[in-house]
Amino acid sequence: MVNDDRLLLVRRAKAPFAGRWDIPGGFCNPTELPRDGAVREVFEETGLHITITGLLGMWMDRYREDGTTQDTLNIYFTATLAGDQEPTIDPVEVVEIGWFHRDAVPTDIAFPDHASAVLDAWSAGFGD
Repeated sequence: MVNDDRLLLVRRAKAPFAGRWDIPGGFCNPTELPRDGAVREVFEETGLHITITGLLGMWMDRYREDGTTQDTLNIYFTATLAGDQEPTIDPVEVVEIGWFHRDAVPTDIAFPDHASAVLDAWSAGFGD
């Protein structure tokens, strides 16, 4: 999610990749559209209401947890805050949120097999 040309990242509270920065998100419910799932997940993790502004892209990944592996299609959107808001994090999911400019995105990123490419696409201006 982007606000004033900054990217919102969350520091994960749990495995996999606990303690690393992550793009807010999660799994869609069975009948949920991906864009609705993105809006819901951002709200659940940060308490922020967003408005989707575009599609950044889609990347494949392998999600590994508890000894199981799932192939996933990860869909990334750009968004803005829906008005002036203060975050309320879900401490089960998130320990911290941060807004980062293109030249200051942290390197300790969760799901590096695909998230690095997503952040590179965002930094290059795709989805703007």
